[in-house]
Amino acid sequence: MDTSAPRGNGGEWLLDPTDINIGLVGIDQLTCLAGVCFDDPPLVGNVSTITAGTLDAGLRLNGSVTLQAHRDINLQTDLNLTYGGGAFIAQAGNNINLGGNITANGTNITLRANDPASLTPSGYGSITSGPGFGNITTNGGSVNLLGYGVAVGNISTYGSLGSGSLTVAAAGDIVTGSLATFSTAAGVAGGAVKLATDSGKITVNGSIDTRGADGSFAIVDGASGGNVLIERRNSATTGTVSVSGGIITNGGNGITATSGQGGSGGSAGDVFISGLTTTVIPGISGAPTVVATLSGDILVAGGISARGGNAANSSGTFAGALGGQGGSVNLLASGNVSVGNANGAIDVSGGLGGAGPGTSGPGNGGGAGGSAGFVDLQGGQSLTVVGAILADGGAGGNGGAASSGGSGGGGGVVTLRGAGSIGSISAIGGNGGTAPAGSAIGLGGSGGEVLISAPGDIALGGAINAFGGLDGARTTRTCCGLIEIVAGGAVTQTAALTTDILFAAGTDVKLDVSNTVKSLECVVQ
Repeated sequence: MDTSAPRGNGGEWLLDPTDINIGLVGIDQLTCLAGVCFDDPPLVGNVSTITAGTLDAGLRLNGSVTLQAHRDINLQTDLNLTYGGGAFIAQAGNNINLGGNITANGTNITLRANDPASLTPSGYGSITSGPGFGNITTNGGSVNLLGYGVAVGNISTYGSLGSGSLTVAAAGDIVTGSLATFSTAAGVAGGAVKLATDSGKITVNGSIDTRGADGSFAIVDGASGGNVLIERRNSATTGTVSVSGGIITNGGNGITATSGQGGSGGSAGDVFISGLTTTVIPGISGAPTVVATLSGDILVAGGISARGGNAANSSGTFAGALGGQGGSVNLLASGNVSVGNANGAIDVSGGLGGAGPGTSGPGNGGGAGGSAGFVDLQGGQSLTVVGAILADGGAGGNGGAASSGGSGGGGGVVTLRGAGSIGSISAIGGNGGTAPAGSAIGLGGSGGEVLISAPGDIALGGAINAFGGLDGARTTRTCCGLIEIVAGGAVTQTAALTTDILFAAGTDVKLDVSNTVKSLECVVQ
């Protein structure tokens, strides 16, 4: 059966017996037994085996293939879909068992186990795979996996054709390997990742990477990172969310153009994690929003980097490009929250602005630095931050003749609730860009805010800086930073605090005289 259409879109092939095996040997054309459709009662003993090569042929010229089985679909060999485009859909009333790997060339892949449309779902039909199997690679195609449970290997949707999205939804447990939806095509954002369960655990045995692509000579701007959503819905009462590797959602960096304006930095994608127990380990980079909203503990054993992409320099009389905006990080739980390691905790800083270094004309000023994002961490029982939190604005780009330097990005807002022990924190505005004599210099970015509260003692284990950036001449600092500390117990510090306004309250407040502040208020409760 040939559904190709040289002058139009390809057709669709449909196979729908009771069970389907995909193997090296089987039927070489897709036909459906007369009268047996997916919504009809199953026929006893109706098992079809189809070759992987036949399915590959069904996608010629963007055709699509749909497999529908009342009971199981069994992949018994690797499935290579080489023709590209189109869609491959497998729907089973019970299980989809992956005894091989799936590789595609831009094809969208959908696997649905426990599909109610079969009229015979077991209620527990799942997507399963053995060791070394269940890997899915699409080179730009999207992946959608649904079932009572889902257990697969590594999933990669990145490639020269773009970056596909990934959705995994289950009533029970979800287990995957590394997930890569980042983009390698200039100008293309990273693909979104969504993992959701009603009542099970979510385990990612590896990293999640949704970075946006860097610019190229054809498309100079950096692309945005993809969003990551991991959630255990409200009906869940037990279980954990665990990511054993890094999470990367960085915006791409701009590239310097051979002539004209350089590329702007891309924005990072958001990461939202909610669950009774959320664990992200180790070395997370590029996750602008990490959120856990239900009860339980959160452990982030590595750092969280949510930096905006850096802009590239311009040439001629073109203005400098803009730095990417920093992301935001939220970890909220009623239990214990622990973040970071010796290499750092969280970075939501803005990207650097690009220079506009031309020698004539008013339009070649430096680009503005990106503003920092915000950090909001809440632990109902305790909050421990190991390593530094950075929420600094990006520096403005330098200006050319007869034009100004770029403004620095504003510092971010860092809010820590339930804090027991924390490291250093920086929420400094970015410095303004320089400019030649007679031209206006860039202004520094506004200072950020650090707000710390806890029902018990607060131990400040590192330096905290919250103030504005310097102007392009490095002589005047922009106002105004704030540090506010409110404890139900004692407040102690082991390193200096530097800000414009410092407020501290507790049963016993012990602040060091080495602090540099313009306004200080201490309240002993």
